[in-house]
Amino acid sequence: MITLSSVIITRNEAPHVKKCLIALENEMKSCEILSDYETIVVDSNSSDETLDIVKEFEYIEVVSLVSEGYYSAAMGRKIGSELSEYDYILFLDGDIELQKGWLDKALSIMLDYKAQGISGNLLDLLYNEKEEIIASRERYNIKKISKAPTLGGNIIIDRKLLLECGNYNPYLKHNEEADMYSRFLNYGTILQIPYLMGKHHTDFVNMKDKIKSFFKLEVQFGRALAFKNSIKNRSLLNFIWIYKDFFRTASSFLLSIIFLYLGFFNLSLAIWGLILVNIVNFGIYLLKKIPIRFFTDHIILFKFLKGLFVKNRKFRYFYEQ
Repeated sequence: MITLSSVIITRNEAPHVKKCLIALENEMKSCEILSDYETIVVDSNSSDETLDIVKEFEYIEVVSLVSEGYYSAAMGRKIGSELSEYDYILFLDGDIELQKGWLDKALSIMLDYKAQGISGNLLDLLYNEKEEIIASRERYNIKKISKAPTLGGNIIIDRKLLLECGNYNPYLKHNEEADMYSRFLNYGTILQIPYLMGKHHTDFVNMKDKIKSFFKLEVQFGRALAFKNSIKNRSLLNFIWIYKDFFRTASSFLLSIIFLYLGFFNLSLAIWGLILVNIVNFGIYLLKKIPIRFFTDHIILFKFLKGLFVKNRKFRYFYEQ
């Protein structure tokens, strides 16, 4: 038997947060492995009816963040984990509806494997402006129980080890999961299991807006900031393992520069070297069935290199209960 603190982060989740909380309550009440549990909602300055809906659930502890800078998912998770009291933390975004029976299954596997955390598949349900489901897709392609190669925001994790590893970095707007996970891997293992964790209710984003978002430089500054943090935190090898495809592309890029330099002395060697390095790298992406990532990782690389010269902004933030 274990105890569980559920930490739900919200920001303008009025259309979906009620489904999240009802499903969570049902799961915790029916979970035979739990001896006790609590629920904390950390809200990041919602401007809709999110807090009104959450306060309908009298047993929930509600926390409101106040920030003098931006708001981040990491900020909400950090505050929630520090306020929690129990052995494990279930982190959920406010638009996640847990799958019936998942909590018992996940906790049983986690304990059987003596792991320190666990995550699962998510089904994205995409809504239009009329709140109609227009598409669905599986978020992760998990085929077997294994060590999680990356983390999303919806996981169960050992609270004590999370705090010992340094918790989430509240000043990272992006790549905060990888930043935390690279440190956590020095303390324990998080599994991924091929079972549906829940439904993710989210807005449909058209391709034009996706491209605009992708080309925002600050989106990838988080990876560079997390990379620099991993050096200071002695978790660099873990960080490289998490982003193994990206850092293979970074290595190929550096080799390409070396071959370009060699072109001044031996043009034939330089050309064949450039071709071989990039063909091998692209071939690995093809084998992994993610060829588009070959091109996006090169774009991210240029943002990453620029981000190495960006300082991590810090500012004052606090919470109200």
